[in-house]
Amino acid sequence: MIGETLFKRFMLVALFMGILSRIFLLGYFPLNFDELIQYDVLNIPKWSQVSEYLRLHERQLPLAYAFYYPIVKFFPHNLYALRVPAVIFSLMSLFLFWKTALLIFNKEKSLFATSLFSISFLPLAFTHTIRPYPIFLMLSLAGLYFMVRLLREELSLKLLIGFTASLLLLCSVHPFGVVQAGLYGLITSLVIFKRQHLFKRAPFFTLLFWGGGFFALLMGVAYLVENPIFAHPNLHSPDIFKTLGAFVFASSGYINVFLFILFAFLQHIIKKRIFKQEVLLIGLFLLMGPFIAAYAFSFVFFPVYELRFFIHTSALFSLILTHYLYELCCDRVVLKRGLQTVVLGSTILFLCLKPSFFSLENKINIPQILRDHPQIEGSTVLNCGNCPSFYFDPKRFQCLRGWDFSISSDKNPLNRPDAIFIFKENKNFCESVIPVGWREYSYPGVSVFISPRIFPQ
Repeated sequence: MIGETLFKRFMLVALFMGILSRIFLLGYFPLNFDELIQYDVLNIPKWSQVSEYLRLHERQLPLAYAFYYPIVKFFPHNLYALRVPAVIFSLMSLFLFWKTALLIFNKEKSLFATSLFSISFLPLAFTHTIRPYPIFLMLSLAGLYFMVRLLREELSLKLLIGFTASLLLLCSVHPFGVVQAGLYGLITSLVIFKRQHLFKRAPFFTLLFWGGGFFALLMGVAYLVENPIFAHPNLHSPDIFKTLGAFVFASSGYINVFLFILFAFLQHIIKKRIFKQEVLLIGLFLLMGPFIAAYAFSFVFFPVYELRFFIHTSALFSLILTHYLYELCCDRVVLKRGLQTVVLGSTILFLCLKPSFFSLENKINIPQILRDHPQIEGSTVLNCGNCPSFYFDPKRFQCLRGWDFSISSDKNPLNRPDAIFIFKENKNFCESVIPVGWREYSYPGVSVFISPRIFPQ
């Protein structure tokens, strides 16, 4: 009994570690590389211009931008005003995960699964950003919650409305939200049609439904080929190592991946247990579906294989790993507790040993640069690459080849600046603007060049 109580406390410690980490990340490394893009897009004066920009340049869907647009207007340089909503979405995701787990497991299994999900790498790494991913994760879990209820309870209008609303919102937050919504809709409609015997009772309606769905899919693919709604500036389609690496990050480390494969092997090959559980089959399909879709899309259309697009798969991994672990251990408490300790411990270890955990190699510490060189703040600054205008007086700050397209080509900003910021990720197209004889200072992710006019040699 003492051992059981102690382990439950360990699970609660892991859960609260995940909750406190989300709150701690509020002020950690203000505005990373990707957030700077969204902040500058949101600083475009009119919402109609933001929408047009998203369609033509960023190729993102509008929901997250529409949510943050008034916040940026009312609190333009307030880091906490920008970060608090994302953390709230992340905490709501934890609550939705817990509620979903309770639909599938008992309280103890649900607590373990939620503890594991709370410290999973991808959800934690993007929990604080003003990018679309915290909302994407929350809506994915909302869709999963309603889907599980639809599959386990009697069909009701209330559940259908909640499921439909969550899918529509999911489709408007991110292109991969459309992929996830499609997977949810496919599975749910198949199960409902089968249970209600609609294939026999209403063959015309069934044919119309699936024929219409297939036609809509073909039209969507045709539209993407002609006018892609999303394109990330990757140069090459993913190789096998990047593909496997994405699953490792979604699983929070190689140890968890190894255990996942080992548990599946022992369950289905050694113990010869076939996939009888409908929820397990659906979970495995939903877990692998986004990876397969992204891989196929990258080779057929254009590369889109990015870690942050799989943030929601960590939830499904946590549920399935929990299921396998409890099924294999049954009543062998010592073995079960030992494996649970390994899983939670390896997940925490992966977070601690990942040197770029908090902002995924995007630690752009502009405040430190300004502290080191206070003379920059009263000078005119040119930036080539992303535009960190969050930190500057816009009258003294200009962007070139970045995400601020308000500078027309007939102007020559190089005649005016006293300092130049170049993001190292953009250096390949920024080297031509570096003046001869300016002093260079290197920081993580950023090179700073200062004119002799304000900093004599």
